[in-house]
Amino acid sequence: MKISEDNLAKGMSTFGIPEDYARMLAELDTAVKNGQEERLNSVVLDITGHSPTRFEDFVEKCVESGVWTKK
Repeated sequence: MKISEDNLAKGMSTFGIPEDYARMLAELDTAVKNGQEERLNSVVLDITGHSPTRFEDFVEKCVESGVWTKK
């Protein structure tokens, strides 16, 4: 579902989020949608010594190990 930045901010405000904060969150959502927050770095590797895992691979590993189940 596509929603404009203005409508997203207005919708958040109707749930009690302060208007200026809702506007900032909507702007951040637009930035993420437009790829402005896609950045690669080596933080996970630097801290853990292991390369990052794609979320899909993590889920599959959890399902295979029995931690999670698929429905």
